Amino acid sequence: MSLPRALILSVLVSSQFYFGFGQNAEKPVRCSDIEDCKPAAPKTSFCYHVGHQVSYKCVLKNFHIGESEHVTTEFFADHEGPGEVGTLQIENSTIYRVPKALFSVYPKLTRLNLTSLQIRDIERDAFERGVELRELQMDFNNISRLESGVFNGLRWLDLLTIEDNTLSHLHVDVFSSNARLMIVSLSRNNLTRIEDDTFRNNRELRVVHASRNSIEHFDLSQLAEAYEIDVSYNRLTELKIPARVNTLEASHNRISAVKSNGQNRLLKKMNLSYNKLTDISWTSMFSAMTELNLEYNEIEQIREDQFTLQTRLERLLLNNNRLTIFEPVTMFLEQLKVLDLSHNRLTSVERCNLLFDRLHVLYLHNNGIVKLQ
Repeated sequence: MSLPRALILSVLVSSQFYFGFGQNAEKPVRCSDIEDCKPAAPKTSFCYHVGHQVSYKCVLKNFHIGESEHVTTEFFADHEGPGEVGTLQIENSTIYRVPKALFSVYPKLTRLNLTSLQIRDIERDAFERGVELRELQMDFNNISRLESGVFNGLRWLDLLTIEDNTLSHLHVDVFSSNARLMIVSLSRNNLTRIEDDTFRNNRELRVVHASRNSIEHFDLSQLAEAYEIDVSYNRLTELKIPARVNTLEASHNRISAVKSNGQNRLLKKMNLSYNKLTDISWTSMFSAMTELNLEYNEIEQIREDQFTLQTRLERLLLNNNRLTIFEPVTMFLEQLKVLDLSHNRLTSVERCNLLFDRLHVLYLHNNGIVKLQ
């Protein structure tokens, strides 16, 4: 390939706008004065086709909407073909209130990125005409409440992220009209409760992230079809595990009890480190589990009757507990490869233990072991 052609290709590739769930965004500067936040540069818009797609992708810059400012359709429609825009991102702007006029101008949006815009409020019926929207990102804003009906109209929405806001109130009916919702992320907010019926109409919900809040109540068993859940760094004291979850992150809580909504034969990985568990008899309800992290709990004993013959554990972390008894559970942990018993209170272990012989990794340091039986 010649040098000029390579340079042209490089420019074309680097100019593409990629919109996705894992997109990074810088945390915005909190403004105390609206006028200080108002962009000095004129509004600009850049729209283009990608590949053979019929719809446009547009990036709007230097748009400002105050909290009480009346917004009409002319505010956005300053470029050709807004009605054909499928993906929209607004950046370098301050949109204190999401206006209803947005979807009047862009009725065919399927992806909308409203990240880092200082959003504080969502106008009533703002999404009423967003019937084709599938992905909505509202991370790094100042949204503190989500009231009933705020997402009405988004009947095809399947991905919603509202991370790194100041969200403290989630109305029980907030997602009642979003039956196709599959992925929700509410991480790094100020939530203290998620009521039991919040996701009652979301039968297709598969991924729920609510880590780094202050949640004291969230009945996970209500998430009947979810396969990935993250509620780490909260204040939960009880964990109710849904029947179909595959991966569960619940570290750094205050959990002392684990309950299951019947037998779960799909759960593979569970992280319950940094909690207040004293017993692990509940593990028998999750025979398919291969990885279990229980480090930094208050467990004192591990006995044979706490496991079943169907146990498939390959990795078991029990370091930094209060273990004084670890019975040789050879016949129940035949597939175990990694076992961490370090930083406990064990005083003796069985040297001739088939379980230990089969392990690839075994940690016993920082105990009080004085006898090898």
